[in-house]
Amino acid sequence: MESNRYTDITLKELTLQRKVSVAIIFGGAFLMSALMTVVGLFVKQDTDIIMLVLSSATVLSILPSILRFIKLNSLLRSKTAEVVYSRS
Repeated sequence: MESNRYTDITLKELTLQRKVSVAIIFGGAFLMSALMTVVGLFVKQDTDIIMLVLSSATVLSILPSILRFIKLNSLLRSKTAEVVYSRS
């Protein structure tokens, strides 16, 4: 069912989805690092526990985007291989 979702998507749309996925990953990482910096600077109580929770939340929140990015890369590679083979 999951593989059928991407069968009729063009290369241009896959490239756009890949760019959006990269933007989400880097934007989320930047925001979480800024949040960790603010917490490190202004919160003086239990900083170690808060940093542990924030780093765990960062990994768990960005992981679905990374998995989607990996899937889009593999689909993009297979589509470009199909286009190259169909032209020759």
